[in-house]
Amino acid sequence: MKGNCSLCLKNKTLQESHIIPRFVFKLFKRTTGSSLRGHNTPNKRVQDGIKEHLLCWDCEQSFNSFETPFCNKIFTPINDPGPNSGVIHYDDWAFKFAVSLSWRSLLDHSKKGFDHLTFTQQKLAKDALETWRKFLLGEQSDVGNFQQHLLPVDIIDGPIPDNISPYINRYLLRSVDSDIISSKTSAFVYTKIFRIMIFGVIEDGHPDLWSGTLIQPNKGVIGDKGGFTYPESLVAYWSGHAEIAHNALSELSSKQSNITKETLLKLAKEGRNDDLFRAIKRDIDRSGKNAFLNHKK
Repeated sequence: MKGNCSLCLKNKTLQESHIIPRFVFKLFKRTTGSSLRGHNTPNKRVQDGIKEHLLCWDCEQSFNSFETPFCNKIFTPINDPGPNSGVIHYDDWAFKFAVSLSWRSLLDHSKKGFDHLTFTQQKLAKDALETWRKFLLGEQSDVGNFQQHLLPVDIIDGPIPDNISPYINRYLLRSVDSDIISSKTSAFVYTKIFRIMIFGVIEDGHPDLWSGTLIQPNKGVIGDKGGFTYPESLVAYWSGHAEIAHNALSELSSKQSNITKETLLKLAKEGRNDDLFRAIKRDIDRSGKNAFLNHKK
């Protein structure tokens, strides 16, 4: 279809562009043998994520130049089975990928409006969209205060408070999510692709709460000796979204629930020890029967 490309703003033939890159959903199908299911329609399979007529062919191809190295050098190593404690070096393609992901996610959320943000944050969200757009086009060399954080996550091995969802580890390791997280003084566009979380800064009233997560524009390292710190309030947020994901899956029909169970049993018989089973085992070890999925009769 013809229309104005959201990136270059030229009237061209628009491609069906992924909001979240296709390689994310390919990993899910490769490691479970099935497709993701959306929270709103749990009985319907999501083959490769939400697509919109967003970009022209030229702009779509420009994204490939940093999506491919990000997939090969960051996404795949971090999402390999088992804990990943290795140091990962990156170049400018990592920052460009993070900006493109935050831009796409924020653009998608902008269709619903920014009413839950403060007046200042609403203006900053629009400024972030335009700043990231111009940066991706090469029209400006930096993104100012609209920086990017990358946080790799793993299962929680230590003690977990009782008020945290019994599905927390499955959310941390195996979910794909996108949202705008905000408080009175901070706002971020949040995009989660399995064990990688990208936070695009809209407003950050407490930059001192983050360390080891800021993506450098030119080159840098993920997983250096210093580790990672982030706002403690995020744990409660993740717990809430773990419950949302579980409640959606609990709406599976008996038929779809049985299919899911058979898939898990098949993979278990194959001796799988990937992230899905590590997460399930940790949740069950911690929460017992409360970690099991209840489905509609």
